[in-house]
Amino acid sequence: MIERKKRYPSVAKQLHQEGVVHLSFTIGKDGQIRNIGLAKKSPYQRLNNAALRILREIGSFPPIPKALKRDSLSIIVPLRYKIQRN
Repeated sequence: MIERKKRYPSVAKQLHQEGVVHLSFTIGKDGQIRNIGLAKKSPYQRLNNAALRILREIGSFPPIPKALKRDSLSIIVPLRYKIQRN
């Protein structure tokens, strides 16, 4: 879901800015995304902001399955922004 929402900021692409952003967040029992932050930033603020925007757009995931017996899940996801060259 995160990868499908990922968009390369056009200005960052024009400036050949590449990097990896490590998103950190918590999924609540109800699936709501909370505590959005960056565990590790890229050198480019445009990429960092684009990564954070993804989680805000998603808003929530499916609820945590009862079988996991968890009230929340803390997750770190690396997102790579790399310009595809043909």
